[in-house]
Amino acid sequence: MIGMFALIAIVTSISLGQELHKAMTDEYRTKGIAITKGIATSAVGLILNRDASTVQATIDQYLDIRGVLYVFVVNDEQEVISHTFVPAVPAELLDFQRHNDDEYTQVRTLEIKDLGTVMDVSEPILSGLIGYVHVGMDTGLIKKAFWHAMIKQQVIILVIFVFCVLGAYLLMGKISSPLVHLTKTAHRLARHDFSSGSVFGGEKDLQKISSRDEIGDLADAFRTLITELHRSIEVLKETTAVKERIESELNIATDIQASLLPRIFPPFPDHSEFDIYASMVPAKEVGGDFYDFFFIDEKNLCFLIADVSDKGVPAALYMMVAKTLLKTEGQRLREPDKILFSVNNILASDNESCMFTTVFCAIIDVTTGEVRFANAGHNPPLIIDANGVRYLTLKPGLMVGPIAGTVYETERIFLKPGDALFLYTDGVTEARSQKDELYGELRLQKALQFASKEKLSEMIYFISAELTRHANSAPQSDDITMLAIKMAKKRPV
Repeated sequence: MIGMFALIAIVTSISLGQELHKAMTDEYRTKGIAITKGIATSAVGLILNRDASTVQATIDQYLDIRGVLYVFVVNDEQEVISHTFVPAVPAELLDFQRHNDDEYTQVRTLEIKDLGTVMDVSEPILSGLIGYVHVGMDTGLIKKAFWHAMIKQQVIILVIFVFCVLGAYLLMGKISSPLVHLTKTAHRLARHDFSSGSVFGGEKDLQKISSRDEIGDLADAFRTLITELHRSIEVLKETTAVKERIESELNIATDIQASLLPRIFPPFPDHSEFDIYASMVPAKEVGGDFYDFFFIDEKNLCFLIADVSDKGVPAALYMMVAKTLLKTEGQRLREPDKILFSVNNILASDNESCMFTTVFCAIIDVTTGEVRFANAGHNPPLIIDANGVRYLTLKPGLMVGPIAGTVYETERIFLKPGDALFLYTDGVTEARSQKDELYGELRLQKALQFASKEKLSEMIYFISAELTRHANSAPQSDDITMLAIKMAKKRPV
C-alpha cells in the first residue's frame, strides 16, 4: 500500500510540477512582454527628444515590480541611453543586443554573470528604427515559487498519506482481528483431542467475533463445526463400542462355527482303511463353506463339502442349518440322492431369502473302496490315482434350497488302495491375484500332481501355499475349503 501510494504521489508530483513550472514561466513571460511594450511605447518621444533623464526615471520605477531584474534602453546606434545596472550594463547583454536586429518581440534565456539565469525580453522601438528596450525577468523567483508550491503540495500529500495509512491500519485491524481469532480457533481445533473429554477452549475466541459479514458467517460455521465434532465424537464412541461388541460376538461365532466342523485328525484312529483331512478358511469372520464326515454304519462313511451362497453372518446361519440337516438326513436315509432330495425339500419350504447351497455328498464303503455320490451343483472333485490327477465327470444337479422336488441321481466309482479323492469349493479355483487373475482348475490339477500323495495334510497345506503365492497379498474374496480322502494302500486284516 505504501509503495503504491508513493508511486502515485511521485507521478502526480511530476505531472503537477511540470504544469506549474510551465504556468509560472508563461506568467513571467507575459509579464515581461507587457512591461517591455509599455516602456517601448512611452519612450518613443523621449528618445526622439534625447531626454535621457526622463527615460531613466521611467525605467527606474519598473524595478519595484516583483521579478524585474533590470531594464535598459539602447538607441538605433546601439548606444545605451538608460539602464538600471550598477555600474554598467554587462558585456553579455551588450554583445547580445549588437546581434539583435529583429523587428518583433524576442524572449530568450541568458546566463548573466552575477545574475544567473535570466529571461531577457527585448522589444523594438518603432520596429527598431530608434532603438530597443530590454527587460530582464528573474527566473530564480520562478524556481523559488515552484519549489514552494511543490513543498506545500508534498506536505499536503504526506498528511493525506498519514491519514490514509492510519485509516487503513484501523480498518485492517478491525478486519484482521476476527481473522486472528479464527486462526487461533483453527489451530486449537487441529490440536484438540475431542475424544479425551476435555473442554475445547476455542469458543472464547469465537465469542469475540460479533461482525455480521462474511467473517461472522465463518465464525458461525466454526461454532457449528465444533458442535458437530462433539456430537460426532459421541456417535463415534457409541459406534466403536457397538463395533467392538459385534467383533467380539463375531469372534465367538467364528469359534462356534469352527467347533461345528471336524477339526481333530485323524478323526477315526480305529479305522486304518482310509485317511481323511480337511480345512476351511473363511473370507470374513464367519463363512458359508462347510464340510463334514461321519459314519452312518460300521463300514460306510458319509463325507460332503458345500458352499452356501453369499458371505458373512447370513451364510454362516444358513450353513449351520444345512449342515445339521445333511448330517441328520444322512444318518437316516443313507443314500446320497435321498439325502439331497430330503434336505432340499426342507430348505425350500421356507426360503424367502432365496439362499441356496451347492453340495457334493458321497458315501464310501471303507472296506471295498466303493464311493456312491450325488452332486447338487458343486465343483467336480479330482481323482488322484496311478494314472495321475484328473477331474471326475459329474452329472448335472441343481443346488439345494431354491426349488422343492428336485431329483438327484447317485453315481458310483471305486477307489483302489492308494487312490485319493480331492474335494474343494470355488474359493480355491476362483482365488484372485493382484492382477485379478483366477487361480483356475488347470493350476489346481497341476499343483496336485506335485503335492504329497502320502499325507493328505501335506497335500492340503501345499495347495494352500500355492493359493497364497498366487494371490500375492491380494485380499481373499471367498471362503477356501478343501477335503481329501484316501484309501489305504494295505487293507487291514
